[in-house]
Amino acid sequence: MAFVGINVRWDKDADALKFRETFRVPYPAGRDAGGSVGRSYGVEATPTTYVIDRAGRVSDSKVGAVEPAELDRLIEAALAKS
Repeated sequence: MAFVGINVRWDKDADALKFRETFRVPYPAGRDAGGSVGRSYGVEATPTTYVIDRAGRVSDSKVGAVEPAELDRLIEAALAKS
């Protein structure tokens, strides 16, 4: 299992860094400056969470904040499909 953050092209670098520091984000994050990742996944709002299954397919997605219990449910559902 891996978690990765992507800062979409409309995120300001300073705001993304402040978020990571404030919430002590423990996973790596990168910038999608050109917007290609966001376009590929159809990101229209942030935050958006995508759960990718073992086959590399989007198992589920959620726009907005995701509570730990909901994240657990999304991950378990993806694992059950694989």
